[in-house]
Amino acid sequence: MAETEIHRLVARCRSWEHPSLVAKMTSGWLILGERQIFTGYCLLLADPVVPHLNALAGPAREHFLADMARAGDALLAATGALRINY
Repeated sequence: MAETEIHRLVARCRSWEHPSLVAKMTSGWLILGERQIFTGYCLLLADPVVPHLNALAGPAREHFLADMARAGDALLAATGALRINY
């Protein structure tokens, strides 16, 4: 797989150099979006990087989706949003 911007973001997270790093999660890294279109806009980056959600299988997919739900719970609590768009 060719290196993408996602690969570069994950590399910065691994070295703890990403300025918007929120947390290391079981499946990867949670970062704040560069542009805060909506308050709390975040990205969950799988580590290792995969091309899309369906490329994850078994426990890796389960961990990623559980981490996504945990991030959503935290965003709901922190922002008071009515819902989270996953």
